[in-house]
Amino acid sequence: MDGVQRTLYAPKDGAALRRSYATANCNPCRCHQSRHCEKAEACPGTTARKLDWLASLYVRDETYAKALAELVKHHHRHAFAEHWGEGKTASSDGQRFRAGGRGEATGQVNLRYGNEPGVLFYTHISDQYTPFYSKVIAANARDATYVLDGLLYHESDLRIEEHYTDTAGFTDHVFALCHLLGFRFAPRIRDLADKRLYVPNPHREYAALAPLVGGRLQLKLKHGGRKFFAWPPRFAMAPSPLR
Repeated sequence: MDGVQRTLYAPKDGAALRRSYATANCNPCRCHQSRHCEKAEACPGTTARKLDWLASLYVRDETYAKALAELVKHHHRHAFAEHWGEGKTASSDGQRFRAGGRGEATGQVNLRYGNEPGVLFYTHISDQYTPFYSKVIAANARDATYVLDGLLYHESDLRIEEHYTDTAGFTDHVFALCHLLGFRFAPRIRDLADKRLYVPNPHREYAALAPLVGGRLQLKLKHGGRKFFAWPPRFAMAPSPLR
């Protein structure tokens, strides 16, 4: 916990340490913004006003990200974590939460979950059962848009090599970018038999995949009477998420 504490707030004494823990505990429900905060009352030497002050100065997305990285690092180095995995594979999925109160106006409706507005918490978790990246996204957004965010922007020591998602986390673009960035992408794809692959070489070179091949890629495009290969722009796109 010392490493986590340093990322959120550097306390000078025991009372400040308790206040910082209480602030982190209050932040999800924002109860420190209320005059009658039960957590503040249960923490000797503090008030809801002090907790609100700490939250406004020290509790931000970047400090939470650093704190999470510290937790993931210690969990990854713990000997018992090796019983579950090496920390080299991961999966991601979204979990919906209904929006209420002041947040109801900012929520989105996804009929898959009903008629009430809400948001999705899209979380990446390693094979050691460590949630190393989490992002709040719109309830009607496709998961695939955020798959690479967790693989590239987490601040932990994990070195993910292979990643799994459900069908909502899969698109052709994610497949291509994962390959170009050095990740093995292994989604669970619904109705896989109805999907078709487009290959760069003649079909006969992919005999085992013949039932799934839908056509051949057009690698040479014409522009202004000249032919050029379509690959360079795609390779140029691959490093863009790293910038």
